[in-house]
Amino acid sequence: MLASTLASMLASTLASTLASMLASKLASMLASMLASTLASTWPPRWPSCFVGFLKTQHRYEIVFTLPEVPGLGKDVCPAPVPSPHLRITDISSAPEGGLKVTCEYMAQHEGVLCEEVLLLSETVEDACVKVKVHARVMDRHHGTPMLLEGVRCIGVELEYDSEQSDWQGFD
Repeated sequence: MLASTLASMLASTLASTLASMLASKLASMLASMLASTLASTWPPRWPSCFVGFLKTQHRYEIVFTLPEVPGLGKDVCPAPVPSPHLRITDISSAPEGGLKVTCEYMAQHEGVLCEEVLLLSETVEDACVKVKVHARVMDRHHGTPMLLEGVRCIGVELEYDSEQSDWQGFD
């Protein structure tokens, strides 16, 4: 009787341990499969352009080549809702394939910045590509900017100093 009770308890413990291990292994495998699926599809991979170190209150021209995007077509235009600091000035076909995009960027704030622009297909409905432009912006009075290939400074905005105002105020 004692042997059958011990055998029953052992079988019950063994069954629950195996079930727990199996459930844990199955959960781990499902989590791994889900993670690899999400990593390959989410978030969508958008093209990026890195422009280097810039200075605040400076205007830059940025030229980069976007590889061919299947389904976008050759006729591409910027989205009608532009970024306030990044403006696309020209889109043309690149000789090596893809699109040559020229834009103008006004660096307003210090820090690591990421501006986004949306390019729309003029021939294929609902086809678009989002391009992210990454920059590190430093204060206009600190250091020398390091511009990467395709980036050039095209102007400096005047600095406004409120102490230079001749306004007398309200009477």
